[in-house]
Amino acid sequence: MQKVIRLCLILSLIFNLTVPGLSQNNTSRTILMQNPGIFLQDDETWRFYQGYSITLRDVSDDTNYAWLQLSQNGRRVEDAIVTSGTRLLFNESIGNKTIVIFNITIKEIYSNPDGNLVILSPVTQYYNPSLPLTTPEPIKRETTPITPTTTPERATTAHQERPYTLALSALTVLVLTIYVLKKL
Repeated sequence: MQKVIRLCLILSLIFNLTVPGLSQNNTSRTILMQNPGIFLQDDETWRFYQGYSITLRDVSDDTNYAWLQLSQNGRRVEDAIVTSGTRLLFNESIGNKTIVIFNITIKEIYSNPDGNLVILSPVTQYYNPSLPLTTPEPIKRETTPITPTTTPERATTAHQERPYTLALSALTVLVLTIYVLKKL
């Protein structure tokens, strides 16, 4: 009887370790953009996918703080007062879940007589499933535009991994069960 209990515990442990999709709450996440650095000057707006944009509204005189504003199709979504080294997570509630839409780190805040500059690095935008997938509008200014250097990239989703993981796990459990039963 103890052998059967040990066998069940071992198989349960192996199964839980090899099938993360059943033991965790995996949700599919699509990365729309990963940018190593975005530079924002006074009242400059950076446009993202799905109609989102971020604008540098102001920098404090001592350059300790910057005011960033996130908008979606021209509607203000969130304001944030940040310092260098701050990590911003802009979330969206969809149904009963809260998902991260932006993960932005404030690298540096600069100020000089010609204006202010905030460096965001890195910047990651995730797909918002409640909105259609749209591309960013081009930035209209006289200088050379800084545009996202990456194209939408589909992240591996739990739904794509699950059939292979389950098949491999089932095969592992079957082989181990046959091996242990032959040993008994």
